[in-house]
Amino acid sequence: MAGFDSIINVDELLPDFYFTSTDSKGDSLTKRVRNRIRDFADDEKTPGVLTSWGRFKTARATIQRILLDQPSKATPLILEALGYRTPKRVTFETAQGQLELTASTSDGVVALAAEPVADISELETTARPANTVTRDETWLAGPPPRSTDDAETTGIAAGSEVLAGADTNGPTDAGKDTADSVAATPRGGGLSVFKLLTEIFLADEPPVFVLVAAGGWLVVAERDSWPLGKYLAINLAAVVERADITQAGETAHAV
Repeated sequence: MAGFDSIINVDELLPDFYFTSTDSKGDSLTKRVRNRIRDFADDEKTPGVLTSWGRFKTARATIQRILLDQPSKATPLILEALGYRTPKRVTFETAQGQLELTASTSDGVVALAAEPVADISELETTARPANTVTRDETWLAGPPPRSTDDAETTGIAAGSEVLAGADTNGPTDAGKDTADSVAATPRGGGLSVFKLLTEIFLADEPPVFVLVAAGGWLVVAERDSWPLGKYLAINLAAVVERADITQAGETAHAV
């Protein structure tokens, strides 16, 4: 287990002692955090420079409030505070075609937003991306690309129906199959977030890390360890509520 209960080392992405050790001579997360916070402090001596540590401390109270009232709106604020701003459409070449999603990228990290979840188990199983995901312009996941009323007028909606095996002009049995498919898919349809991460890491040129922000939860996944079920989960809602902003405190470890 990690040194703080808000940081969950799922299936030991890293050895547990790395999180719990306070030995200043060895390699530990606490040692790295202390060094990084010192680096941030030096960087912020330059006028106009604001680090992710400084941004997050400034935004902490706002993030806490919005997580309570409108968690979906907190997600982009969290990503921005961590330095992942200006999300854009990103394309990955895969064996099945072009996978396109909305994300921020920086230094080998792809950061994307997911539906807010109350518990990590929801993110592992049913949560889906906050933005639309397509493969070769066929809808895979994210917000429904259209409503029932305007299905005939939205091109991407046709891709959604093809994926589900639907045919609005077909026989009754086809409609039944579509209903069964929708009932079995996560939160309204499409690929779950964790399955999307697998798709990203199987791309021809995958990123080293993927960061997922889902309301009060963060997931850090690494390319080589993801197939083994290893990742870090951070209960950011607990972190901002406790507001431990000491140099080697809980917030510094989480950020």
